[in-house]
Amino acid sequence: MEVPVAAPLAFNGQTLLAHQGYHYAIFPSVGGRQFEADNIDQMEAVGRYLGRLHQTGAKTSFHFPAWHWACRVSF
Repeated sequence: MEVPVAAPLAFNGQTLLAHQGYHYAIFPSVGGRQFEADNIDQMEAVGRYLGRLHQTGAKTSFHFPAWHWACRVSF
């Protein structure tokens, strides 16, 4: 499925970076504009993309490692 978004920049072949325990990605600045909420054609297109994204995600099981908020809090 193709989604019209900017792809993250790759550094040494990696798009997900880490620094001091924080993970992040860097995206290029690209031109564009916000969709018009009163334009039914644009709203339908956004709805179709969102529906396709959910359908694609429903086909795959995702695993997230266990995490507890207290693990990141320093007192």
